[in-house]
Amino acid sequence: MRVFFSTGLAVLLLATAGAITANPQVCGANAEKAPELEKAGDPAAAIWCYGLSNHWASIVALQNKVIPSAYAKVGAGNYAIIISNVARAHLELKNLGAGRRALEAGMRQLMNTPQVVETAYNLVGLFRDETMRFAERQRWHGLLMLAMKQPRPAFQLADIFTNNVYFGVYQGIKEKKIPGAFALARDAVTHHDADMLKHWGFMRDIVQIQYLALGQEVKPNVAKRRLRMLFVVVADTKLTNAHPTHGNVDARLAETDLQELLTNFRLFSSAFQALTGIAWESKIMRHPGAVRQTTYVSDPPRSVMHPVMTSIEPAFSPAIQREIASSDGVVLVWAGTRQPPGHLITNGSGTEYGFPINGKTVHRLLVISDSNKKFLDGNHANSALFFFHEIFHVLEWAYYKSPFPVAEHSYARRELWPADYTGSTEWDFYRETITKRLMREDSLNRLEWRSNHAGFHNRKVKGE
Repeated sequence: MRVFFSTGLAVLLLATAGAITANPQVCGANAEKAPELEKAGDPAAAIWCYGLSNHWASIVALQNKVIPSAYAKVGAGNYAIIISNVARAHLELKNLGAGRRALEAGMRQLMNTPQVVETAYNLVGLFRDETMRFAERQRWHGLLMLAMKQPRPAFQLADIFTNNVYFGVYQGIKEKKIPGAFALARDAVTHHDADMLKHWGFMRDIVQIQYLALGQEVKPNVAKRRLRMLFVVVADTKLTNAHPTHGNVDARLAETDLQELLTNFRLFSSAFQALTGIAWESKIMRHPGAVRQTTYVSDPPRSVMHPVMTSIEPAFSPAIQREIASSDGVVLVWAGTRQPPGHLITNGSGTEYGFPINGKTVHRLLVISDSNKKFLDGNHANSALFFFHEIFHVLEWAYYKSPFPVAEHSYARRELWPADYTGSTEWDFYRETITKRLMREDSLNRLEWRSNHAGFHNRKVKGE
């Protein structure tokens, strides 16, 4: 589809992926003619040419000359391009709120046209903004739900929609607006699951868990039994063994990251109860010590470093030991390791551990938290899906005699899933295995540790 600026000079080609190629005769080989177009009274063409040369501040300076007046002059297609460029300029200048305001103004003008879906290419960064309040997330949700009724052959707007829901639900939880947060997740799962899958399977899986968890909180089912999880917080990593390549990777746990982990456990436990009827109670205890040693595995392009439990100094207090003995599982919350530039070190795991307590070995579920990086830093660990992932390692031991699952990380081998599984993602695998296999076998009645003295792994090894 060819679109034209008002001068008739700036002939643009709107490609199927939404990218736009300008005529070099208009902009110049390096877009050096943009100031001439601006002086000639064609700020719309100037904005596109400035975009080619990444002159973001120049685009922002022209914003009030084109929004909202240029719509009538250049038509819906070109106006969508202008809006996208202006919003992108604000994004590049890290003025996220201003970028969203420009995008919203343009989308509202174009709302009844098919071109509204062409306004937001490469703008997902505007919605990865933790300063957005829940009310703004809700407003955007309504706007995007309306815009996405237009034809979208390339799943346009799926990226910003998915991110707005994902972060919006967390913000709703933070602001204690659970019914509203649930409504966002419900709309996304009910109407736009395919969009979320197209954007990013991981983020879609989290929204699915948010939907299930908050549905449980809005309209809870009665727990048929309860498991206990103890969070033991060891805030410092002070290693006597450095990373062999990157040296010192000591770290300290940030309180905000602990709270994020607890929120994700809340989502995990509520979703788990919705699926199984089994509730997880939790308690937090802080240990004034440090992890002093880790294991090390080189697994390019990453490293794996897990804490050596016996290296925690000082040892756990008698009070913590008593709580471990009366719990089914322990989450060791530690800082993990500092992340060297350009290298990923993973620190989380799910297993069983024999805690020495009062002269006995007490086997408990053990989940080790990952490093204290957050999603916006590029880390996807410590999510609600993380808890399902790590606990599933132990479920595989507990149900080792069952026909499925048969190996660790079975979710990653889609071609081996049973024929009655209909999903495609990691969350789909966990959900369908729990509901179609484990619950049907024994309603997860074997899942507990307080009387399971040997632990599931030892029973598997012994063939019990």
